[in-house]
Amino acid sequence: MKILYLAPHLSTGGMPAFLLRRIQEMQQWTEHEIYVAEWTKYSDAYTVQRDQIETLLDKDHFVSLSDLAESKEIQMAKKSKLVDLCYKWGIDIIHIDEIPEGFDGFNPFPIELQQ
Repeated sequence: MKILYLAPHLSTGGMPAFLLRRIQEMQQWTEHEIYVAEWTKYSDAYTVQRDQIETLLDKDHFVSLSDLAESKEIQMAKKSKLVDLCYKWGIDIIHIDEIPEGFDGFNPFPIELQQ
């Protein structure tokens, strides 16, 4: 089974630490293929858990969909490719720990992708 974890961001904080631990446990106890998509990369600094997550996964199993430094138009164009990635990777389950509507106000999750 191929599982995609969609994270709003993987900068410092509890959510990246929680996802890191989840991946470590999944790799220890299951044979599932794990993929991670970071909705928006907030920063290049203080990304200890993000860096560890990248190291744990196969090179082509991690993607950052956009960067906070990019214009909103570029960010949304890149994020709209999420569906294409799911088909390319053959994802069976998409797991989001935070409801998409709850992604930060400046980091929106479009209705089109929710559908």
